[in-house]
Amino acid sequence: MARYQRGSLALKKRAKLADAWEFRWRDSNGRQRSRLLGSVQKLPTEQDAQRAADVLRLEINSELPKAVPITVATLIHRYLDDKVEKERLAFATHNSYKTYLNHWVEPKWGQHLLEDVRTLAVESWLRDIPLAPKSKRHLRNVMHVLYECALRWELVSQNPITRVRQGGARLAEPDVLTTEEFRLLLTKLTAEPYRTMVILAGCLGLARSEVVGLKWQDVNWGAATLTVRRGVVNCNVGNPKTMARRKPIPLAPNLLTILREHRERTAYKVDSDWVFASPYKNGEEPYWPDSALENFVKPAVKLAGITKRVGWHTFRHSYSCLLRANHADVKVQSELLRHSNIGTTLDVYTQAVSAEKRAANGRVVGQLLSV
Repeated sequence: MARYQRGSLALKKRAKLADAWEFRWRDSNGRQRSRLLGSVQKLPTEQDAQRAADVLRLEINSELPKAVPITVATLIHRYLDDKVEKERLAFATHNSYKTYLNHWVEPKWGQHLLEDVRTLAVESWLRDIPLAPKSKRHLRNVMHVLYECALRWELVSQNPITRVRQGGARLAEPDVLTTEEFRLLLTKLTAEPYRTMVILAGCLGLARSEVVGLKWQDVNWGAATLTVRRGVVNCNVGNPKTMARRKPIPLAPNLLTILREHRERTAYKVDSDWVFASPYKNGEEPYWPDSALENFVKPAVKLAGITKRVGWHTFRHSYSCLLRANHADVKVQSELLRHSNIGTTLDVYTQAVSAEKRAANGRVVGQLLSV
C-alpha cells in the first residue's frame, strides 16, 4: 500500500551559485530522492520554500491526493505551476488569472482548507469587495476554474463555486465611436503605421494583441482574407484566445489597398515579417500598442475634439455596434467578431455564408473609410 511522503526541506549550500532550497523524500521503492525548488533569490524565506514544497508534495503523492489536508494557497500554486493549464490559456489570460488569484483569492482564502470554502461565504465576500460587477464575475469564474482543476486532480469531490451567483452587468456602457468620429480621427492621425493600425482595428474589430501580432503571411491576397494566428502581449507571442479567433476575416478592396501601400512603405515586407515591425527593434518585434496609443492615437483623438475615452478595445466595440446598426445577421456578427459562442442553437444549426460576412464587413468598412 502506498505511503504518504511528507519529505523534508533543507537549504543547500552551493559554491558558485546562490544557495538553493532542496526537497528530499523517498520514492515508492524506498530510494532517497531530491529536487531543487529554487534559489534563495527566487524563494527568499523558508515560508516561500514551504509553499513550493507543498506543491511538489501534491505531485509526489498523486496516488494519495487526500492523505493530508490541502489549503487553497497550495492549490493556487499548484495550478499556476501546471504546464498543461499554462498552455491551455493565452498569455494575457493566464496573467489575468494569476493577478486575481494572488491579489484577491489567496489573501482571503489561502489558509482555508479546500473543503472549508462554502458557497454562501464566497457570495458574501464577492458582494463586499471593492470591484466592479464585471470584475467580480471574472473573479468568481477564476475561482471556479481553480476548483475544477482540484476536481480533476481528485483533491475535492465537488466544486463549491458552481452555485455561487454573481452578476456581471457593467456599471457604464463602454464608449464607442460613430462613423463620423472615426473618420475625423483619421484626418488627425496622419503618422504611420499608427493610422493603418487604427484602420485595421476599426474596420475588422481586431484586439490590440491581434493587430501587433499580424505577419504578412497572414494576408491571403488572392482570397482577400486575413487570418489571426497569434497575439503579442508584452513581447510574449501566444496563440489567439480561442479557435474561433482564427477564422479568416474578409478584406474589403480598400483595405487590401491600404495594406499594400503599407507594405510598400515598410522596410520589413517579407512574409515572415511583422506587419507592424518596429524599426527601433530592427524588425524583430512589433510596435508596442500602448506606446502607439498614448503617443499618437490619443493626441489625435484630442485634436479631433472627441471627448470619449478611447482605447484599442474601443475600436472593437465600435465595430460591433456598426455591425448591429447595419442589421447584420447575428450569426454573421458573431463570426466577424470571431466570438466562440452566441448560443448552442446558432452555433450548431446555423452557418454564416462567406458572402454574407463579406457584405456585412464591406458596409462597415465603406462607412468608416468613405470621404
